[in-house]
Order: sequence, then structure tokens, then C-alpha cells
Amino acid sequence: VIPDPPDNGDGGDGGDDVVVAQCNEGDTKLTDEGCNTCVCVEEEWVCTEMACVQDDTGFTDPDSDLFSSLLDPTSPLYWIMMFVALTVILGSAASLWMLVRKR
Repeated sequence: VIPDPPDNGDGGDGGDDVVVAQCNEGDTKLTDEGCNTCVCVEEEWVCTEMACVQDDTGFTDPDSDLFSSLLDPTSPLYWIMMFVALTVILGSAASLWMLVRKR
């Protein structure tokens, strides 16, 4: 015999009410942490369960690879590469100017 769940006085079973988000077939969304995606299948959310990678700023980065870091202005690597590129360009321009000026 299974006992009835305790009554907390409001007619409920004393447990937490679970709210299930309704969805339409084919809907998609990101999970709260932002690194997994969910798809609505038969009116229920089905989500991927990939590990989230955190970058140095503490933000979750779903596209944590070198190439995307080079194109992302919020990445420190982007600014390092910009500095190196500008140094090479300006250094070359200065050398060329000095060479032309000597003649």
C-alpha cells in the first residue's frame, strides 16, 4: 500500500509545481547557459547536452575555437593580432618611406 502524499493545507500534494513550457513543433531555442540548443518535438523541448566552455572573461563561449576568436572584437586575441598586424604594416611603411627619402 502506497501512502497518500502529505497535504500542505492548500489542496496540493506538498510538492513543487512543475511548469512545462509549451512549444510548437520545430521551434528552437538556446538553453539558459547559451551553449546548448533545444528543439520542440511532440510539444516537448529536447535539448543537446554538450559541455560548456568558459573563456577568460567568465562568459560561456559556444564557438570556442581559434578562428572565431580572431574575428571577435571582445576577444583579447583579436586585439593582440590587430596590434601585431598594425605594427608590421606601420613598420613596413616607415622603412619604405625612409628608403624613398634617402634617394
